[in-house]
Amino acid sequence: MTKVLVLEIDYWGYYGGNLEELTLYPIEASGIIFEKLKDGFYDSAVSLGEFEGKHSECYADLTVTTIDLEECKKEKGIKTLSDLINKSEFGYIEGFFENRLEDLKDYSVDKSIELQKMFDIETNEYGDPNFYGIYKKFITDLKKKYTENFKNITVTNNDYESAVKLLEDNNIELFN
Repeated sequence: MTKVLVLEIDYWGYYGGNLEELTLYPIEASGIIFEKLKDGFYDSAVSLGEFEGKHSECYADLTVTTIDLEECKKEKGIKTLSDLINKSEFGYIEGFFENRLEDLKDYSVDKSIELQKMFDIETNEYGDPNFYGIYKKFITDLKKKYTENFKNITVTNNDYESAVKLLEDNNIELFN
């Protein structure tokens, strides 16, 4: 579970109805409950419905990036990774998933059920994907692994060297 999809939705309206949404989603779902997504930019890919008071359909852009959480932790630090996980939200991306499921030509009920069991999601007899259930379990697991054991402490300049030595002596990971 170290590689994940980072799905970023961006919409900039003329009248201030802007939307930015970032969602982390398990890479295992790609190609099973929605079409296989490749890293890149998808122009006007996400339907927002009648957004910002308009009476016509609005579409947002989608940027897909695959990241390795362990590499992110090593290269950018636990704080950056923690912020990324905590920033993740599930909103308009669900409509995107539902539309992409309809476009998925080789949809397999068995694979959908297997994927959902992997995340302890109960399925109905038709194997309809529970997009939000998978997200909720996935983010809960990520938070347990990367953010719940994370504490931020403040140390005065006079005590800084002593605090660093004490933490290092006790094998506590430090970051700046």
